[in-house]
Amino acid sequence: GSDIESGLFVLRFGPPELAIALGEPEPDTIAPTGGSCSVVITELIPGSMDPNSPTLTYDLGAGATTVPLVANGGSSYSAPFPAMNCGTQVSWYVSATSLSGQTVSAPAAAPASSFSAIVGDSLTVARADDMESTAGWIAGAPGDDATTGIWERGNPVGTAAQPEDDHSPVGAQCWFTGQGNPGGSIGSNDVDGGSTTLRTPILDMSSLNDPTVSYYRWYSNDQGASPNADVFVVEISNDGGSSWSLVESVGPSGTGTAGGWIQHAFSVSSILTPTAQMQMRFIASDLGSGSIVEAAVDDFEVSDVNCGDG
Repeated sequence: GSDIESGLFVLRFGPPELAIALGEPEPDTIAPTGGSCSVVITELIPGSMDPNSPTLTYDLGAGATTVPLVANGGSSYSAPFPAMNCGTQVSWYVSATSLSGQTVSAPAAAPASSFSAIVGDSLTVARADDMESTAGWIAGAPGDDATTGIWERGNPVGTAAQPEDDHSPVGAQCWFTGQGNPGGSIGSNDVDGGSTTLRTPILDMSSLNDPTVSYYRWYSNDQGASPNADVFVVEISNDGGSSWSLVESVGPSGTGTAGGWIQHAFSVSSILTPTAQMQMRFIASDLGSGSIVEAAVDDFEVSDVNCGDG
């Protein structure tokens, strides 16, 4: 087949030849000295797998690296991680390809989605907000000027841009930008006319060894007449909101701009010195014309990364 933009591409049909899955629960941490994760690859059609294809792809924030899986015999493999700096976030997935060119991955949507872990010997959870209660979070900030799509907490009404469900396995609440009407249009109460801000309460991280923050975010800006024109900005402060430093800016195009719950984690000390006056904010904006902008936040967690005896 072909199309005018992408050129020639190959379509393959037929039954699935391979299956791949983790042989253990997805790890929250990976040891700084390196480690491994069990992987099971099943040949649904015996002899169908390219024996050189099982791979681990990991990213420490500077680009993806691919290494071969270690064969343990039969369908058992190990994903080998190198030594890494404590407190680093590592995103990763595993994959294998059949001799006919069918590729399977875990997670299934990789590389668009991936597993995520923190490099460390263990994590101690200091705070976990599943958004089933307000828990001190604040919708709105001085300077906000969006006319619709203001942050609110609840059970979102899904559209092609806004989530139908929160991320948490239990409960239904999350923070999102404006509740639409069931059966309404994709632009029903999306962000329009400026910016809207969601803020955490003040967080005391002064007693933590090496605090790590993680959260799940949803962001969609690829719909409407002017797609991929805006960004979703996440910032952190260590002086109670008097000054701010960038955590991440999502968009205006690329990964993370077409919806879907995506986890982001980072070491606080890689950006700012942890204090008793930490705060974060999430800013969704429609600063152009004709865009459909929706954002959401769920499952916010502050953890303390432990490395060795520290």
